[in-house]
Amino acid sequence: MPASAAPKRSIMTTSHQSRILVAFALLVHAAALLALPSLQTGGGLQRRFLPEDPATVALLEEARVFGGAEPLALLIDDVAPSLELVATARTWRAELERIPGIAAAISPGDLPIVVWESADRWRLSTTAAAPQPLTAIGRHPLARTGFIRRDGRGAAILLELAPEVSEEFAARARTFAALQAWKAEHEAPGNGNGNGLGKPDKAGSLRWIGGLALERRTAELAQRDVARLTIPLAAIILLVLTYGLGSLVSAALCLVTAALNIATVFGLAAIFGVAVNPLSFAVVPVILSIAVLDNVHLAHAYSLEAPGEQAAASARRRVFVPCLWTTITTCAAMAVLARSPVPQVAQFAQLAMAGTAIALLTSMTLLPAALSFVVRRPQHHPPQHLPSKASTIWTRVYASKIPLVLAFVATVAAAPGLSKLSIVAEYPRIFGDTHPLTTQLESVERDWGGIASVTFLVSPKPGIDPFDSEARDRLRDFHDLLTRRRLVTGVVSPFVLQAMAYREHRVRFGRTQESETMWRALGHSLVTDTPQSGRWYDADTDTYRIVARVRMMHPEQFATLEADLRGLASGLGEYFDVRLSGWPLAYKHLEARLLDELVASIGSVALVLAILLLIAIRDLRLWLAALVVNTVPAVIVFGALGWSGIGFGTALLLTPGIALGLIVDDTIHTGLSLRSARGYGAETLAGTLEEIRRPLTITSTVLVVLAFSLLASDIAMNRSMGIVLGPIVALAWLADVVLLPTLLTALRPRQ
Repeated sequence: MPASAAPKRSIMTTSHQSRILVAFALLVHAAALLALPSLQTGGGLQRRFLPEDPATVALLEEARVFGGAEPLALLIDDVAPSLELVATARTWRAELERIPGIAAAISPGDLPIVVWESADRWRLSTTAAAPQPLTAIGRHPLARTGFIRRDGRGAAILLELAPEVSEEFAARARTFAALQAWKAEHEAPGNGNGNGLGKPDKAGSLRWIGGLALERRTAELAQRDVARLTIPLAAIILLVLTYGLGSLVSAALCLVTAALNIATVFGLAAIFGVAVNPLSFAVVPVILSIAVLDNVHLAHAYSLEAPGEQAAASARRRVFVPCLWTTITTCAAMAVLARSPVPQVAQFAQLAMAGTAIALLTSMTLLPAALSFVVRRPQHHPPQHLPSKASTIWTRVYASKIPLVLAFVATVAAAPGLSKLSIVAEYPRIFGDTHPLTTQLESVERDWGGIASVTFLVSPKPGIDPFDSEARDRLRDFHDLLTRRRLVTGVVSPFVLQAMAYREHRVRFGRTQESETMWRALGHSLVTDTPQSGRWYDADTDTYRIVARVRMMHPEQFATLEADLRGLASGLGEYFDVRLSGWPLAYKHLEARLLDELVASIGSVALVLAILLLIAIRDLRLWLAALVVNTVPAVIVFGALGWSGIGFGTALLLTPGIALGLIVDDTIHTGLSLRSARGYGAETLAGTLEEIRRPLTITSTVLVVLAFSLLASDIAMNRSMGIVLGPIVALAWLADVVLLPTLLTALRPRQ
């Protein structure tokens, strides 16, 4: 066989394998895109909170036994009390109960009262049926716990959501959309400032408050961010890529295939039956960043190839190893987060890992094929490795010690700020302190006495009769002590009605001899026969529910409140088993767990990435130098955060791992190029990095644009990520392109 036959056979084999890989990639993307419309959105209580947390377990039990685990209320503000308001509220209650997803609704006129017919005979009624309804509501102990505004100028209708609304994100979206439509129909035009009811079926100032409303408002703001930022952001990135690559077509292909990866990830989630949650969509910029990074390196390598049929294959071989290593390191960083006990964080990391792997597959198969088909001639000539003006400038930079001095001064100045970093609680101030929604929540808490509640699930111990005088007195004392807690603004329980019945009896009949049998029967009727009995007592489990309305807009105080409430509950231990439930507890425990994992994940991710970096570049001196310079961006940025007094909250949980992954990606490309250098002289390093400097600059610019675009978001978490990621990526470019070669030059040169 002629000697020339072997190369031809090799080329044909390579082309055949490439076609198989391209076909496989097309099949994966096509299947995912077809399945994308069937993507499910989940988010039950177990998936939104820590599954093993006692507060979550109690919250699940509360939802199962009593329903209404996600409180929601319609606030009618700036309306003076009137019989018309009471009648309207009851009418609206009936309308709201007909909306799918609403299990029950309670208006101020539905509050139960005890009507004494004689000293030992009574009947149960409602405030709306009383001879003087407004007086009955005004004197009712439960009216000030969420049904009537504190200044009397407003009323509320409390809603209980059906179980499927708690379990399915899509069901919550549908229910809230229906509620918003109902609100728009009943809100009188021109009455936004609140000037009375106007008509029995109209009101001026209506608003929703509760966990569902907060979640849906956050989702709406996130969707608005996407709609507002996607087109201008894509245009800016396209301009950056076009300028850097010298080809609009190549830039468009890089951006389109990156977007294709995002759709494919969620399509594969649909194929495998994975129900995503709202936090899952935060993975979009991560996948986009990784995909653009791989695409730019390949497109730039393609531009350096000589024209020919094998230009794309040669470019792929040139960048495959560094891109493979960046994929491995990114997946390793996400794998640390994938072990998180927090379901949302674990799913975010899993989607990021899948997106990283798909990005490599697309960059090494579809993009080369598209480039060779559309961009038949590369745009640039191969580097001639001859001295140029730019090379001379970089040689002078590397020979100078000025970059090292500046980096040292900045690091020393920022380092003390690390000790000043503080961990802060954020929920429910998730929009920031000055956002209009935060201001609205503050006004609701001020005017209505709170925006959240903590529940005590109370079960009598074996042999204990809850209507026994001693047990009843203990519960009454517990209720009185609970109402005196500093951040507790009201308490709802059947024992409130029992106390009210005592007072009414004594007012009408004086301090007559109390009949234990009568009071036992009355207490039993109050917890089993009143319209709110489903909210207070469950006969099957013999469980009572005591709900304390609490203040939440000062989250730093909540830990003290929780400790106080748990200590108070322990006083019932002789007679009752008590479990604390409620959204504030579940959220706060989740927040605390995230903050704990924040510190642990940074160390774990850094260690894993350092080991993988050493394996990738296989040069101890270069590895040590890379570790030194890559600590500079993190120290400067986080030290500056410490000096600024900005708290380190859950919004920044994912930022360190993402930032470290991006830093290591650039370092791998730089390190593999520097490893081939024949010496560590300034001129040699400047020439060695000539080929890699452009794609690193392009990708870093794109990442900085992506990061700083988050500053325009209405959500504080996004803004915080932008504040940290933007400077870190920019400084990481300086560390790899400037500091690392300068440090190698300053050290003893390798001959």
